Amino acid sequence: VLSRVRWRSLRTKIIAWSFVPTAIILAAVAWVTFSAYRRVTEDLVIERDQELIQLLIGEFAAELSEYPALLTDLGRDAYAFDDDPTAPRQALIRAESRFRVFDGGIVVLNSRGRVTTAEPERPEIVGQDWSDRPYFYHMLGTPEPVFSNIGPDGLGGPEVIVVAVPIRGDQDQLIGVLAGMFRVDKTAASAFYRDIALLDTREGGSTYLVDSRGHVIYHSDPDYIGESFSLHPVVQEVLDGKRDALHTRNADEQEVVVSFAPVPGTPWGIVSEESWATLSRPIRGYQQFLLALLLLGIIVPTVVVAVGVRQITKPITELISAAKEVAGGSFGQTIATKTGGEIGELAHQFNLMSAQLQESYATLEQRVADRTKELAALNDIAATVSQSLDLDQVLDDALE
Repeated sequence: VLSRVRWRSLRTKIIAWSFVPTAIILAAVAWVTFSAYRRVTEDLVIERDQELIQLLIGEFAAELSEYPALLTDLGRDAYAFDDDPTAPRQALIRAESRFRVFDGGIVVLNSRGRVTTAEPERPEIVGQDWSDRPYFYHMLGTPEPVFSNIGPDGLGGPEVIVVAVPIRGDQDQLIGVLAGMFRVDKTAASAFYRDIALLDTREGGSTYLVDSRGHVIYHSDPDYIGESFSLHPVVQEVLDGKRDALHTRNADEQEVVVSFAPVPGTPWGIVSEESWATLSRPIRGYQQFLLALLLLGIIVPTVVVAVGVRQITKPITELISAAKEVAGGSFGQTIATKTGGEIGELAHQFNLMSAQLQESYATLEQRVADRTKELAALNDIAATVSQSLDLDQVLDDALE
């Protein structure tokens, strides 16, 4: 009951009606401010990532261009003498120090797609028909270098990616294909992987490279190399030739900002992810600051108003106590207040009422005493009258 009375008290109602709406408004303002700040931060991060992915693609494409150039130089040397069938082999041996970057080896195909030589030596594949390889088939229609998907053409059968360039004769006819290979596995330590790893410098994120089938060529986490990411929505976007940056969730359901773009001159796409938790760390500090500010904005005014309301309602509390005293018969109660206004007027009127009640009660007691004496005298006379039938005796006794 006491708790119910407190909740229904004027002081509680004033504070509640004053600060519940204020608290709601302050919370709404804080939420809108934080949401706007978060949105602006997200937009800036996405814009930054769009620019970074372009820089990343540009640097990576520049690194990739060195490998076709190296193979093109080897191709010119290999066919300097068309009538010497050992020329390709001798050229590969002479350039051994340069083609070591191809940790999966180098293979030379003739114009019909048959393997003529390989380095390191691979007698088991010499003479095989590799004309069904997509990179060879591509060479028939374009003189541009080709970067392949992951395939099993490497030394000893491991999966590799192939960088292939055409070897052309004096009449610009296709007389062969030179294919350099990079191993694709988590233990590979080729120059190709080092080039990508140098570009992968983001803290709390990952970068990965996929071929046109969505298979992972490189990943910041080597355990993912060779896996299929073809079902990932972002990978599907980049394989469709799109480039963008967006705030989403990755395959592990973690909140990330991901940027992606196709690699020019290749069928590949590169994807870079950054953890939103890392990016939003400064935002969380701002969020805590807003929360503290919100709490101060509610608590401090509430305390100030509570103290003020207590001073304002103190005469009312005294008035209630005095009214109880008056109701119990203790007249003459007065209230001293300096608040003025309506409450001061109420206290003044109560003091007048209390004084009038006290005066009225005192007069009433005197009138009751007088009336009691009159009734006693009347009773005595009545008793005297009833004692005798002699008029003189009755009048004498009544007068006495």
